[in-house]
Amino acid sequence: MGVSAISWQRNFPAEQLGWEPLRDTLELGAALAGRDDALGINSYTEITLARAGGTWGWMPESRKFLVMAGVGLSTGYAWGESTRPEYADVSNPIIGSWTTLGIAWPDWGNLYVEQHVINGFTFSDFSLQDLYTKARRVGVELGCSW
Repeated sequence: MGVSAISWQRNFPAEQLGWEPLRDTLELGAALAGRDDALGINSYTEITLARAGGTWGWMPESRKFLVMAGVGLSTGYAWGESTRPEYADVSNPIIGSWTTLGIAWPDWGNLYVEQHVINGFTFSDFSLQDLYTKARRVGVELGCSW
């Protein structure tokens, strides 16, 4: 579960051919909380100070589809508690990144792949693996228009 205090998105029209910006995003004060019993994550809380990214698109002359690629970075602080002894509980600053690739067809939908990686860093030594989120998402959006 997550919530954002302030978010902003600037959209650009996808009218020209070739690679061009589609949207810029900025999010401030995002909070995320969760747990995952299967992975042994008793609790995970993340406060993101800032998250920023951009998405670009390419449209061929036929204008039958749009290829999209996006990247972004985030920074904040995370706390995590593990029920498994092979992971260390965490309370560290974090740096995150996301990448997305997709293709959209105006007549019937989108196909996309996203990867989110959150990594913590510490100013002291540790001996166990850190407990942070690393997630991949594959999605399909289908529709039909006449």
